[in-house]
Amino acid sequence: MKIAVCIKQIVQTYARTGKVPEHHFLSDLDSIFRINPYDETAMEMAVQMKKERGDLWITAVILGPVIADSELTRCLALGADDVLQIETDSSDLDPWQKSGVISAALRELHPDLVLCGKESLDSRNGQVGAFLAYHLDWGFISAATRIRIDPDGQRLRAHRNGGRGIKEIFDCTLPAVISVDLSDIEPHVPTHEEKQQARTLPFRSIKTPFPIPLAKVIEQDCQAPRPRPKPGAVFQPTLDSYERILQLFNPGSIQKKGMIKKGDPQAIADELISFLKENQFLNPA
Repeated sequence: MKIAVCIKQIVQTYARTGKVPEHHFLSDLDSIFRINPYDETAMEMAVQMKKERGDLWITAVILGPVIADSELTRCLALGADDVLQIETDSSDLDPWQKSGVISAALRELHPDLVLCGKESLDSRNGQVGAFLAYHLDWGFISAATRIRIDPDGQRLRAHRNGGRGIKEIFDCTLPAVISVDLSDIEPHVPTHEEKQQARTLPFRSIKTPFPIPLAKVIEQDCQAPRPRPKPGAVFQPTLDSYERILQLFNPGSIQKKGMIKKGDPQAIADELISFLKENQFLNPA
């Protein structure tokens, strides 16, 4: 049984120690190359299934040049059996194009299950997994937190959070594409022996299997934001339900009432105090 885990290499910036404004105050030491955490969780899930079954072959699939070679070697140390690099001449691909290229490579790989992170930390669009399932015409489950393959290897069960405390369990036939959310399964730290063995495992490389498809986004439009809604009138709790319903359906009838007083300041102050006492705003002590 084969599992393909789609791995995205990202550049994470954690500081700005540079002194050149044209470079946005970034230096070479301010950024690190790493694997997307959601994809790392997907790799750990695949490794856990491999330990349970023992008959799995895990392939880490990356798109583009290898920029985080040490992290990819760590994926091999975690339990992956090989790395498949898909070479492409274009570096600016949208999720639809990426999924089209990766799906073509997966057809040659013939996996039974494809895992990927639900989103990446740099773009956070979360579309590649669903697009992969569309290109491959496979079943798709998003944001899984736990996966278990049946002993016959024909079906799987995926757990996910449905929000508001709801836990969902899906039953799905294989092959399938599953996007993975962060869960209580944390990637383990590989040992020195595992790292040494990982350096001997192969990195396979293939060219883009077919021409890159056209971008899915064909038009973009920028519109002015909608104005903020004006605060509604506060209905008087002393009115009966009928009057409040009338105000609800005819808010324009609600009018603010006020009085303008003119004259001697002492007289105006006396009237104001009398008004406050009559409406119980002041204690007539």
